[in-house]
Amino acid sequence: MTYPSEFTSFPTWIHDADMIPILLGYDWIIVKNTWTDCPYPTYKNIEKVHLGDYKDAKNPVFSGEMM
Repeated sequence: MTYPSEFTSFPTWIHDADMIPILLGYDWIIVKNTWTDCPYPTYKNIEKVHLGDYKDAKNPVFSGEMM
């Protein structure tokens, strides 16, 4: 894959917008909500470990108190 010259320092494309706050929590840089300087293997590991939990917290199955 060939990257535009402005993104050569940001080689990893963000596949899921929900990854942006997770990556920012790890102090990775995001450019144009599409690219990050996080290395791809690290990105995939963060995605595997945290994305499911983030999506579950964002859209809880239960709301309110359970009786």
